[in-house]
Amino acid sequence: MAPKFSSQIGGVTLTALTTHNDERGSLTKIFRENWVKEPPVQWNHVQSNAEALRGVHAHFQHTDYMVVLAGFYFPEPSVIVYSVTQYFHETDELRCRWDDPQLRIPWPFPSATISPRDELLPSLAVFQNQVQERLASIIPHPQLLPDDPGQRTDL
Repeated sequence: MAPKFSSQIGGVTLTALTTHNDERGSLTKIFRENWVKEPPVQWNHVQSNAEALRGVHAHFQHTDYMVVLAGFYFPEPSVIVYSVTQYFHETDELRCRWDDPQLRIPWPFPSATISPRDELLPSLAVFQNQVQERLASIIPHPQLLPDDPGQRTDL
């Protein structure tokens, strides 16, 4: 049985999970293969300290399935359990600075604990250019018919 709530927002699907409680504690199904298009190949457990921020990033070769127990900015110690559909490879990830003003994210804090790698990340503008370049390299270009230059043959 699928969860009761599912919402698609900007390519991200949010799904409410059902918790079953009894006198022993609780059980929550966090993954069922029939909920996803591509099953994961790896599961990760991430523990974050208070005021930690996990960077703004995008992947092109895999999907992340996340069970977030306290958000992506962690005002308090938190745990995330997530899986991925492809093994991590650094060339698949593009990232940008979390505090770039062009993101227009009203973070509830002036600074955060980030990794040394995230301190060196480029602006949102650079990130957007990198995303466009990456998309152009993986999406085939339309081919035009010789007698009708406006008609696409790649549909």
